[in-house]
Amino acid sequence: MKRPRLFLDVDGVFLAIYGGVFQLRPYAGTFLQWANEHFDMFWLTCHGPRSTNEIAFLCSFGQITDPESYLAGDTISRVARRAIGYADWEPDGKRTRLDKLQGVIDNGGLDGEWFVLEDEYPMDGAVSFLREKDLLQRWVICPPTGADVLLEAMYYFQELKDNKWDQKKVRPPWRNVNERIAV
Repeated sequence: MKRPRLFLDVDGVFLAIYGGVFQLRPYAGTFLQWANEHFDMFWLTCHGPRSTNEIAFLCSFGQITDPESYLAGDTISRVARRAIGYADWEPDGKRTRLDKLQGVIDNGGLDGEWFVLEDEYPMDGAVSFLREKDLLQRWVICPPTGADVLLEAMYYFQELKDNKWDQKKVRPPWRNVNERIAV
């Protein structure tokens, strides 16, 4: 059985402002480690592949329980670099009317189970396209602030998995944010 795909934004999802400083959001490593077991993951960001490898490495800090394994290179960052693809959504450096949705389409299409974890609404062209295909609910918007956002996202996706990916049975933890997009 094919694993579901999870497309991850960076700014506002993994990196957010805390104490006036743009920094790694709490539980980033925990979330990536968990998601790696349940999804085929792709970075969906304007950061290039090299930057996303560095972000995966940063997420490993706080997850190191065995310094010897870390020094030997056996860390989540190595797993994450291997396990997280990069969804290029700007073919030839040009954005399409579908914007980041283009990265989803180019990395497995719209069939099967897939989700986007993002802090911004899709562009109008993508919203219309997703609404027409009844797929808008797969674009999960998280709030730009909050220390437990990635932990809440992990619980949400686990509950979805437990309910065979039926989004009618499971509501996102940030309903007020996600319901705005559905209107």
